[in-house]
Amino acid sequence: MVGIAGLISKQATEDSLDIVKRMSETLSHRGEETTLSFTLKDGSTVIIRTRSHQQESLIRKEDSNGILLVEGGEQANSLLMTVSLDEVEFRRHSLSMKPLYYAKTNQAIFFSNERKALWKIGIQSTKSLQPGQRLKMKGINEPSVIDDKERRPAIVRDISQDDVIRQLEVTLRDSFTRIVGRRVGVLFSGGIDSSLVALLAKEVCEDVQLYSASSQPFHDQVAAASAAQDLDMNLNRVEINTDVVWEALPHLLYAIESAHLMDVEIAMPFYLASSQASADGISLVLSGQGPDELFAGYARHVRLFESKGKEALDNQLWREVMATHETNIERDERAIAVHGIEAYFPYLSSEFVDLALSIPSDWKVRLGDQPERKVIFRELARQLGLPESICVLPKKATQYSSGSSKILMKSLVENVKKMKNTTRREQRSKAQEYLLSLASELDMHDAIIKK
Repeated sequence: MVGIAGLISKQATEDSLDIVKRMSETLSHRGEETTLSFTLKDGSTVIIRTRSHQQESLIRKEDSNGILLVEGGEQANSLLMTVSLDEVEFRRHSLSMKPLYYAKTNQAIFFSNERKALWKIGIQSTKSLQPGQRLKMKGINEPSVIDDKERRPAIVRDISQDDVIRQLEVTLRDSFTRIVGRRVGVLFSGGIDSSLVALLAKEVCEDVQLYSASSQPFHDQVAAASAAQDLDMNLNRVEINTDVVWEALPHLLYAIESAHLMDVEIAMPFYLASSQASADGISLVLSGQGPDELFAGYARHVRLFESKGKEALDNQLWREVMATHETNIERDERAIAVHGIEAYFPYLSSEFVDLALSIPSDWKVRLGDQPERKVIFRELARQLGLPESICVLPKKATQYSSGSSKILMKSLVENVKKMKNTTRREQRSKAQEYLLSLASELDMHDAIIKK
């Protein structure tokens, strides 16, 4: 993902240029910098600095009407910025995983795809452009937010499951065409989602390295080693221990822009694994995020299916996919990108998401089966050649399977005075208190009240 930092001010000044420069410096991990500037019809000035490791990540088109920047290339899963003579507009499609944060003062409107760029210049409270919204800025007038019509795929039943699986295969393989011939890393737990990513990447990439961060002797250490052997692929293990966690903690908080305890627990393995991938010269890391929300991978999905039926689960999966940008993807992408490498989520291409959401939930959950969840996705994995031993593995939450939750708590107990001699019941609340205080010390501003 590219970096974008900019402002709209009444007029161009040295101060304006310096402010955007300072904002952009916080995004240095996102690649080489390009500066763009424009004057709108009302005389206000737009200054933008973009960063990118790969030129194809940022498509720039200019004509007599202005400039169009497409972040991500795939328009339905992108952040679009249009600058015309009259206004600046940002647009997030309803399936977009690309964030935008902004704030208005008396002097200017500031914007970036990371909140830390706004914190850097003293902005304490930011607003977020949500998927399916457009942000229109006419000079430095109050920005207006417009909600585009929600585009929810219809549930389709007049097709056989075999045909659906064939469509899923074609669409998923198409997600891998953009990485053909590349050297990549895969964030690897040994579960079905990351294993299928690894298998498909192996078919099209020049070199695929698996990276698994876990403590000893937790589930991911054993599962990842076993799956890597079944796939005949090289596994790079990264140890999570109390010293590593304590050293990484402030850097991780600032990177993911969250002081929420669960966010830290989940992001820690991704952050450490990506750090090792970067040290090994990897510039692109693949993540298997997505199938649990798309294909009903959690125990709560089975409970909802049992208690309220398939329509209730269809609706719930739609809501979860629409929220996953904020609850999962933005956090994970920042944990990876801070190491100067690009993150890619093959399961979250707009075509694959649309297709998955059109599948009836009673094809995803089958009561009495073992496992009961993600049934049609597991069949897809089988037909793509994933070993049966991996296809039937049950879901385990990252923070528990990797041991990051337990090791984080142990590290805090060892290093934070207020957490010594606390009971287990007290530890989580005390841990959350400490993370909030650390965020305050790091000038993370509205991350302190996030969630």
